[in-house]
Amino acid sequence: MAALNLSVPASKAEAIANPINVKTSIVHSTKNLEAASSVFFQPIWITSLVPTMMLYFASRAFQPKHKKDVLAFKGTVVGIVALLSLIVGFVTTFYVSQFLGYHFPDSPLISLFLAIATFAFIMLFSGVIAWIGIPGVVIFALLMFFSLPLMVMAPQMLPQAYQDYFLPWLPMRFLYEGIREILYFKAGFLNQNTWSLIIVAGIGLLMFFLETFGKRHQKTFI
Repeated sequence: MAALNLSVPASKAEAIANPINVKTSIVHSTKNLEAASSVFFQPIWITSLVPTMMLYFASRAFQPKHKKDVLAFKGTVVGIVALLSLIVGFVTTFYVSQFLGYHFPDSPLISLFLAIATFAFIMLFSGVIAWIGIPGVVIFALLMFFSLPLMVMAPQMLPQAYQDYFLPWLPMRFLYEGIREILYFKAGFLNQNTWSLIIVAGIGLLMFFLETFGKRHQKTFI
């Protein structure tokens, strides 16, 4: 414009000086829930591990006389776990709301999702511990301590090998991502992570009931 000796009208000067208009819009507002997706993991994981140990010791004291006795006992355990999971889901949401100051727009939805996660974790723990015993408790306890600091990081900040081979198989990832989808992206109860947790629960149930036919029970059967 200077080379062509063009004059600039006063009405156009501001548009030329600031050619880009920036408009900021908030998408998926977090409000006061910035770190809410990470506060559920530890209570749910530990709460799932403790009753698993108690039920395991109860099963060790049980003396069945037939496979059907073991199956009936395991069926009772699953019923207890289902009821306990519902209680844990709602109590955990109440705890986080009352003591940590989070206010969720749909607490029953979150509580039901946490109940599914609790059931999945307890059944997974029970299935593994039924086969290998107390060392399974150590494995899941160590998994919690080593995974906790990594789960709160963005996946892109983790080593590529961890992203490709380790992260996809962590069961607690479905809890993290499911809560995130519900809180920040308005996902419904049956989102992708809910189905993943149902699959985890199914795997745990299968291992739990298949243990009925393992060597440990053979000596007690008539």
